[in-house]
Amino acid sequence: GKNLATEIHDFISNRNYLCRARMSFIGFSMGGIIVRAALPLLEQYKDRMNSFITLSSPHLGKPDIHCIC
Repeated sequence: GKNLATEIHDFISNRNYLCRARMSFIGFSMGGIIVRAALPLLEQYKDRMNSFITLSSPHLGKPDIHCIC
């Protein structure tokens, strides 16, 4: 998440014309976990956050494939 947060910060810092733009994040699988890890590092931009959507992200960990249900 730290690398993503750094990239987002650099992107915003280098583009003053987007100062009023809102940000949305969509992450699939591990991408959702990476975005979730980056969000606390982007606290300074919380007024610009719009949405955070994850699809098939293992937020509760990897399922046990040997489980007989």
